[in-house]
Amino acid sequence: MSCEICEGYGFVQEDGGPLGIPQAVPCECRVEKDLNLQAERSWAGLSNLSAKKKTPLSKFLWKNSIVVGEKDNLATHLRTALWLERRPNRFVKVVSDATLMSAWLNNLSSSNREIYDPDFIRDVRASSLEDLVESPSLLIVRLGVKGARNSAMSEVLTEAVSLRDHSSKPMWIVTEPDRPLEEGHLCWSRALQDSISHWDTVPLIKGYTKNNQGNSQPSGKKRYNL
Repeated sequence: MSCEICEGYGFVQEDGGPLGIPQAVPCECRVEKDLNLQAERSWAGLSNLSAKKKTPLSKFLWKNSIVVGEKDNLATHLRTALWLERRPNRFVKVVSDATLMSAWLNNLSSSNREIYDPDFIRDVRASSLEDLVESPSLLIVRLGVKGARNSAMSEVLTEAVSLRDHSSKPMWIVTEPDRPLEEGHLCWSRALQDSISHWDTVPLIKGYTKNNQGNSQPSGKKRYNL
């Protein structure tokens, strides 16, 4: 069924353009279609979720942040933040720590060096780390997906942080509520902690506080209502 406003053209005429000349602007139906495409490019399946009325993530779309939340909760909050921002041309990408490692290992495999990481076999389509990290306007890295231990994991994540900083583009690091990014975590190192110590922490679960290392710790698990 065609849109009653634009009759299916996707654009409407708006007066008051440059020099008073009317201009064509995207109709709301076109914007919503593009927002759905943006969501799906960001994270497969994200477009199937319904946006809610609000989310704390809206304030951090342009800021480096440590987000604490479970996968499903993160997805709903991200869908809401992108929908409310209404900038469908912005390239947002959600990747995992395993994908970061695979992209880094891809450079080694091209030089015929032996790879000893089973996660790499499952994600051989990953590009170079630079291509993966530098392209998005907002890069979101979910930790806790990678299962096989690799001593370089923290170094790869730290390099990703440095690459984003060099490009002056924001990045989110997403941690699970029960697995804070602290000593003992597969991705943690002192170098990483120093590089992100000034980042904001955005808990998607109520009752979280920061300990003296700057990591989020649970004090009862309750999701933010949207």
